[in-house]
Amino acid sequence: MWWRSAAAIAAIAAAAALAGCGFAPLYGEREGVRGMLARVEVETVADRTGQLLRNALLLALPPRRAGEAPSWRLVLTLDETRQRVGVEEHAVATRANLTLAARFVLEDAAGAAKLSGRLESIASYNILPSPYATLAAERNARARATSQLADAVVARLAAWLGGRG
Repeated sequence: MWWRSAAAIAAIAAAAALAGCGFAPLYGEREGVRGMLARVEVETVADRTGQLLRNALLLALPPRRAGEAPSWRLVLTLDETRQRVGVEEHAVATRANLTLAARFVLEDAAGAAKLSGRLESIASYNILPSPYATLAAERNARARATSQLADAVVARLAAWLGGRG
């Protein structure tokens, strides 16, 4: 069972290395990155897909304490495109990609842009003989894409806010 002791030594060495390099957990204390993320206010985004993205962001960000004023404002614009990719030999598409591209700007309380970027998410769905089934598959793909975008935006914000502190 020499491998158990080797694994234990490796785990202790990894913990010591992380402690020495200034590693801090992202979602640890309230005053860390999690606290800064909680003070981000998400602006309303146009159209239904924008509402889905905003809702996903509100679920992904930590809640703000009651009475706590936002320190940051997140402004988003969203572009949606569909591309038919699974084309059979008689020119009938059977698969499609839904691409959501989000441009975001993080502003401070004074309205000055501090961070901006563009993120993209692609979700595929089947084009079925039933129009209702196709619509349901497209809605599901849209929900998946907005959830992925929200997670990517929060990760980008957390990385930037964590580098500031």
